[in-house]
Amino acid sequence: MYAGGIKSVVWTDVFQCFIIFGGTIAILIKEILEISNSDEDFGKIINDGKRLIFDDFSPDPRVRHTVWSLSVGGFFVWLSSWCSQSSIQRISSLKAKTSAGCAFIITIPFSIVYGGLMGSLGLVLYAYYNQKKCGPLEAGYVNNANQLMPYFVFDVMHDYPGLPGIYISALFSGSLSTVSSGINSLAANTVEDLLKHRLANFSKFQITLVAKFTVVIFGGIAIGIAYLAQTVPGPVTQISLATFGACGGPLTGLFFLGALFPFANWIGALVGSVLAFAINMWLSIGGTLYGKKSPKLEPNPISGCSAKNDTLNSTYLFTTEFSTTLPTSTLSMTSNNNDGSAFPLYDLSYMWYGLTGFLLTIVFGVIISCATGRDKGNKTEAKYLFTFCRRFAKDEHDENKYLASKTPRKELASFDNVLSGYKEERFPEETQNRQNHVIEKF
Repeated sequence: MYAGGIKSVVWTDVFQCFIIFGGTIAILIKEILEISNSDEDFGKIINDGKRLIFDDFSPDPRVRHTVWSLSVGGFFVWLSSWCSQSSIQRISSLKAKTSAGCAFIITIPFSIVYGGLMGSLGLVLYAYYNQKKCGPLEAGYVNNANQLMPYFVFDVMHDYPGLPGIYISALFSGSLSTVSSGINSLAANTVEDLLKHRLANFSKFQITLVAKFTVVIFGGIAIGIAYLAQTVPGPVTQISLATFGACGGPLTGLFFLGALFPFANWIGALVGSVLAFAINMWLSIGGTLYGKKSPKLEPNPISGCSAKNDTLNSTYLFTTEFSTTLPTSTLSMTSNNNDGSAFPLYDLSYMWYGLTGFLLTIVFGVIISCATGRDKGNKTEAKYLFTFCRRFAKDEHDENKYLASKTPRKELASFDNVLSGYKEERFPEETQNRQNHVIEKF
C-alpha cells in the first residue's frame, strides 16, 4: 500500500474478504434458484458432462488432475503462499506466537469453504447453460472461458440493481487483496534488503519517500502485467496455480532447508533455491508450449441460442458479434489432442510444480552445503529449527539453560534478590542515589 504500511494492508484485506464471500454467495444462490426451476436433474447433468471425478487414483504424475495431485500437490502449492514474504510479514506483525498459530488455524476452514464455493460456482454455471441449451463459449458469445462468469452475471442479474456491482466488487477485492500485500512486501524487501546500505545516511522521512516511490513502481508493473493477462486463453485458475507452484515451491523449500538442516549454509540455500527455481520455470514454460494438452470437456449444446442476445448487446463488457454457428476456435474443444511430448517431464501436471521445487531446493541445498564446508562453525540457533531438529543443534546457550534447570533450589536467587533486581531496573534513579549514599558513608 502507498500509505499505512502493514496495518492498512491487513484492514483492507479484512474488508475485501467480506466483499468476496458476500459476492460469491449471492451469485451462487442466484444460480441455484435459476437451475431449480428446471425439471432436469442437476446430478445427471454434471455426471453426463464429466465435470466431477472422485475416483482417479492414477499414480502417473502426468495426469492433470488426480486425487494425489490435488491433495499432495495442491498442499505444496498452497504452502508456498503461506511461506511467502507477505504472509511472513503479517505473522511478524502479530503480538505473540500463539496469535500466529490461531491465525493459521482460522485460515484452514476459510480456505476449504472458499474452495468449495468456487467449485460450486463452476458446476452450477455449467448446469445452467446446459439446461438452456446455449453455451456462451460454444456459441461465440464470449471469446474466452474466463469470461463465462461475468457473462452469467450480466445475463441473469441485469434486472437486479446492485448485484452486478457486488460481483465486480468481489473481483476487484480478490485481486486487490493479493496485489496490496504483494506490493507492500516488495517495497519492504527492496528498501530493507537492496537499498539499506545506500540509504544509510538518509533520514527516516526520506526513506519513507523512497519506499512510497517503490510502491508506485511495482504498482505500475502490476497494472502492465494485468493488461497482458487479458490475452491469455487458458484458465486463470490453472495459470495462477502453476505460477504459485513454480515460483513458490523453491521458496518453501528454502524455509524448510533452514528449519530442518542445521548444517545448511548460505551458499547451499542460495544456489539450491536458484537452481530449483530455474528448473521449475523450465518445466512450467516447456509444459505450456510443448507438453501434453489437457483433455477437453464435453461442450454445452447451442441449439437453444438465439441469433442475437439483446440482453448483453448494449453492455460494455462484451463487444463481439454474436453468432449461432459454432466457431472454428471452439471446435477444438472436442478434440483429444493429448499426445505426449518428446520430453516426458514437459507432460508433468502443473499441480506438482510446488512439490518439485520444494524437493529440488532441499536436495540441492543439502548437497551444496556439504560440499562447501557445511555451517563452518556458525551453527544455526535452535529457536530457528523445528522442535524435533533442535537436539542436533545444541549450542552453548542451550547448555547453560540445561544446567540452570538442574541447579538445586537452594542455589537459586531468593525472592529478595529478584525484587531488588526488579527495583534497579524499574527505578534506576532511586537505585543510583542509594549507591551514592553508601559511597559517601564510607
